Amino acid sequence: MNGANPSWRAGLLAPLVLFVLLLWGPRGTQQVFAQGQSLTDRIDALSRPEFRWTQAEGLSDVQALRRLSLDLRNTVPTPEEYEAFLATPTEGRWGVWVERFFADPLHQERMVDWYDKTLMQRRAFQHVDRATWMAYLRRMVDGKMPLDQVLRGVIKSSWWNRVERAEQRFFLDRGGDPHAIARDIGRVFFGRDMQCAQCHDHPQIDDYHQLDYHGILAFVSPSALVEGKTTDDKGAEQKLQMYAEKAPGDAPFESVFNKGVSFRSASRVPGGTEKPEAYLAPDQRIAATAPEGAFGGLPNPPVQSRRALLAEQLQGSNRAFAENWVNRIWAIAFGRGLVHPLDMHHFDNPPSNPELLAALTDALVASNFQVDELLKQICMSETYRRGRLSAFDGQVDERSVIRVGSPEANAWRGEIVQRKGALETELVELDKQQEAAEKAYEATRDAWREIQKNRVALRAELDGAEGSFQEAMKKWVEGSAAYDKALGAQNALNQKIQLLGEAASKLEQAKALGDDPELAASIQATRAKAEALKPQLAPLEQATAAAAANRDTLLAAREAERGKWQGIVDRIAPVEQQLQGADAQMVAARAVYQSIRKRTTQGQQHVARLERWLQWFDRSTEIQGFQSQATQIAMQRNAMVEGMTAMTGEKTRAEQAVAAIEGSLGEVVKQLAQVDMIVQEVQGQVSKLASTKASLMESKGLLGDATALDAAVVAVEAGMVAKQGVLLEKQAEQKGMQGKVAEMQSQAKVAKEVMDAVAAKMKAQSDSIAALQVAEQELVTKQTKGIEECALLRSEFDEDLQASLAIAPERALSPEQMGWSVLTATNVLPSYVQNELAELQKSQALGDDAPAEARLARQIQGVRGAIDKLQSNVDVFSNLYASGVGQTSDDFFASPDQALYVANGGSVFGWSAPNGNNLTNRVVQSSDPAQAVGLLTLGLLGRVPTAQEQQMFAEVLSKGPESKPAMVHELVWAILAGAEFRLYP
Repeated sequence: MNGANPSWRAGLLAPLVLFVLLLWGPRGTQQVFAQGQSLTDRIDALSRPEFRWTQAEGLSDVQALRRLSLDLRNTVPTPEEYEAFLATPTEGRWGVWVERFFADPLHQERMVDWYDKTLMQRRAFQHVDRATWMAYLRRMVDGKMPLDQVLRGVIKSSWWNRVERAEQRFFLDRGGDPHAIARDIGRVFFGRDMQCAQCHDHPQIDDYHQLDYHGILAFVSPSALVEGKTTDDKGAEQKLQMYAEKAPGDAPFESVFNKGVSFRSASRVPGGTEKPEAYLAPDQRIAATAPEGAFGGLPNPPVQSRRALLAEQLQGSNRAFAENWVNRIWAIAFGRGLVHPLDMHHFDNPPSNPELLAALTDALVASNFQVDELLKQICMSETYRRGRLSAFDGQVDERSVIRVGSPEANAWRGEIVQRKGALETELVELDKQQEAAEKAYEATRDAWREIQKNRVALRAELDGAEGSFQEAMKKWVEGSAAYDKALGAQNALNQKIQLLGEAASKLEQAKALGDDPELAASIQATRAKAEALKPQLAPLEQATAAAAANRDTLLAAREAERGKWQGIVDRIAPVEQQLQGADAQMVAARAVYQSIRKRTTQGQQHVARLERWLQWFDRSTEIQGFQSQATQIAMQRNAMVEGMTAMTGEKTRAEQAVAAIEGSLGEVVKQLAQVDMIVQEVQGQVSKLASTKASLMESKGLLGDATALDAAVVAVEAGMVAKQGVLLEKQAEQKGMQGKVAEMQSQAKVAKEVMDAVAAKMKAQSDSIAALQVAEQELVTKQTKGIEECALLRSEFDEDLQASLAIAPERALSPEQMGWSVLTATNVLPSYVQNELAELQKSQALGDDAPAEARLARQIQGVRGAIDKLQSNVDVFSNLYASGVGQTSDDFFASPDQALYVANGGSVFGWSAPNGNNLTNRVVQSSDPAQAVGLLTLGLLGRVPTAQEQQMFAEVLSKGPESKPAMVHELVWAILAGAEFRLYP
C-alpha cells in the first residue's frame, strides 16, 4: 500500500509481538539458588558439565597459584612467594592468597594494562603520550572507578581543552576516523564487530545489519579532527589536534546490493531503538558561547551531543553492553570468553553457558560495575582452579583412540546417545518456534520499512529546505554585517561631529577664563570642521536605512525559509511518531527472534558436538576392528610363511632329485655315446671285412689256384664272425643303455613335474602372502588415517570441554605476561622495586608507624616507578609476541624473531645470570642437588620436578663447583626460553 498510512499494520503487529514474547520467551533451564548463596557457589553450580566424567580434577595448589598470579598480576610468582604460599596453613590458604594478590600493586597495574589493551588494542601513542594516558588509567583503577563510569567518561569526554584529553585518546589515536571509531565502539563496548555491515548486511553473520552499523556510526559521524590553539607553560603558542563534535545530522545510506532503496538512521546501540533528537533549526544547533577554558580556533560545541547520548546507553539497563563487559572480565581469568571470540556476540555464536553469563551480568550490575568484585568471585571458584585431565582421559590411549571395549566407555557412549536423542527432539520444537519468530520479526521489519520510506522522502525535502534556509541565513548574515558596517560609519560620523561640538564648547570655556586669540581661532576652526562634516551625514543615514531595509528583507526571507523548514518538520513529526512505534515493535520482535535463534543454535551446536564425540567412538571402534583384522591377517600370513618354508624344502628336494637324475642320465648318455661309437666302428669293420671278402671271392674266380685266397677268405670270415659277435654284444649293451636312458628321462620328467608343481604352489602361496601384505598395508593406512582423525576429534573434544568449563583452557602467556614473568623470574623486577622504594625512603622517609594507607601508597609508587623504567623491555616482547594493532586478543604463535631474541638477543641470557638473590644464584649456592632442582622447577614453572628431571639436573649440577654457575645459568636460560614457561598451567 504505497503511500498509504501503514500504522494499521503496526497496530496489528503489536499484540502479535507481545504474544510471541510471552509464548517463546527464554525457557532455558533455570538454576534455582538458595537464598544468600555466594556468586562463587553459583559459578560452580552453573559450570558443572552435563557429563560428570568430562570434568577435570583441580590443579595442584602451586600450579593454581601460578595461574592466579598471571591472571591478577601479569607475572609468575617469585620463588619466595611460592615458599610462603606452601608455608601458609592449607585451610583457607587459597582465599588468603586471592586477597593478597588483589591487594598487590601489581594487580592494579594488571588492570591498568587490561584497560589499555582493551580500549586501545596496542595502538601507537600519537596525540596523547604514554605518561598522560597511563596516569589517567591509574587514577581510574586507584579510585576503583566503576567500569561503566570509566567508559561513559571516555565517550562523553570534553574535547575543547586539555582537562579530559587522556580520555579523548580513544578518538584521537584512531585518527578521528568515524568508521574506525564506530567499528571499535561496536567491538569494544558491545562485543559486535560489524565492519562488514557498513555497505550492506553482513555477508556471513545474519544478525549484523547495515542499520546496526549506521546506528553506531550516527553517534560519531558528526565529529572530526580540528586544530585548536593554546599556550604552553612558557606562554608560547601551541597547536593541538582535537576531536571536535559538531551538530548531529543523518546521512542517507543504501545497500550496495539494493541500489535506490535509501535509509536514514538516527543513533542506536545494538539491540536498542533509534534515539532521535528534537529537530533544531540550523541556527539553533550550536551553543552561543564557547565552554569555559576552551582553546581558540575551535567550533563551539553542539546543543545536542550524540556522544553524551551514547554515554547514556552505557549502563546496566543495556544488557548487550553489560554482557559484553562480563564476557571480557571472564576472559581475564580464563583466556577466553563465554562468548568467543570476544567481539563476535550474535545469535549464531551463542554463549557456551547462557545461564552463567546471565548470573555474572546480574552480579556485575548489582556491584555497580566493580570489576574486582566480580573477578574475585570468579577466582575463588573451584571452576577457576580446574585442571585439564578428566576421568575420560583414562579411557584414551596415547594414540588418542578410545578404549571402546571398557565398561566405562560403553556406559558413557550410551549417555551421549541418550542425550543427543533428547536434544534432537527439543530441536524439532525450537525450529518451529524460530520459524514463527522470524516471520513475526520480518512482518515488523516490513512495517518499519514502509514508514521509513515516508521519512526518507520527507527528510530529503528537509535537506533541500535546510539548504535554502542556510543560504537565506548566509545572506541575512551578510546583510546584517552590511547594516552594521553602514550603521557603524553613520555612528562614527555622528560621534565625530558631536565630539567636535563638545571640543568647541570646552574651548569656549577656556577662552572665558582669559582672552586668547589662538583659542578663538581654534574655536572657529573646530566649529567649521563640524559644520563641514554635517553634509556627509545624510548619505550615510540613507545608506544605513537602505542596509536596514535590506537586512529586514533578508530577515523576512530567512524567516520564510524557516517557516518552510518548520512546515516540513511538522509533517515529519507524525511520521517519526509512527516510526518510533514501529521501531519499538521491530526491536522487540527481533529480540524474541534472536533469543530463540540463539537457543536453536545452542541446540544445534550441542547436537553437532555430541555427534563429533560419537564419531570419535565410532572411529575408535573401527580402529579396534582394523587391529583385529590385522591380527587375523598376520596369523594367516605367518601360517603361509611357515608353509612356504616347508614348500621351499620340498622344492629343494625335488630340485636335488632332478639334479641327481640329470647327473646320472648325463653319465649314462656319455656311456651310450661311447657304445654308439664302438657299434658304429665295429659295424664299419664288419662292412669293411664283408667288402674285403667279396673282393677276395671275385679275385678267386680270376685265379686258377685260389688256395691262398681261400685262406684269406677264411681269415676274413673268421674276423667277420668275431666282429659280429662283438657287434651283437655292443648292440645288446647299446639297447640296454638306451632303455636306461629312456627310463631315466621319464624319471627326470616326473621329477621336473614335481618340481614345477611345487614351484607353482609356492608362487600361489607367495601371491597370497603378497595379497595379505597389501590388505595389511591397507589396514595400516586406514588405521593411520583413523588415528589421525581420532587425534583431531580429541582436539575438538578438548576444545568443547574447555568451552563448557569442564577442563581448563589451553593458553599461552600474553606478550606482557611473558615479559614481566621473565623479569620477575630473574629477580629484575623485584630488584627494581626495592631500589625504587629505597630511593623514595631516602627522599621522604616513611616511619614504621606510618598508616597502612601510606605504606600501601608508597608500595604502589615503588612498583610503578620500577614498571615505568622497565616498560621498554616489555615493549620488545609486545612487538615480537603480539598479534598486532587492532586485535582483540593475542593468539599463540611462534616466529623466527621471537626465537632469535630469546636465543641471541642477549637480554634474557643476561637477566638469567647468577646475581644477588636471584633464582640462578640461589640454585648455584645450594649444596643439595635435589633441593636445587626443586627450586628451579618450582620457581620457574610452578611444579615439582619429574624423576627424569631430578636425575638429569643432578648430573648437570654435580659437574663440579667451577662449572656449576655456568651450567645453572644455561639451565635457567633454557627453561625461560622453553615452551612450558610460555604456557599457562
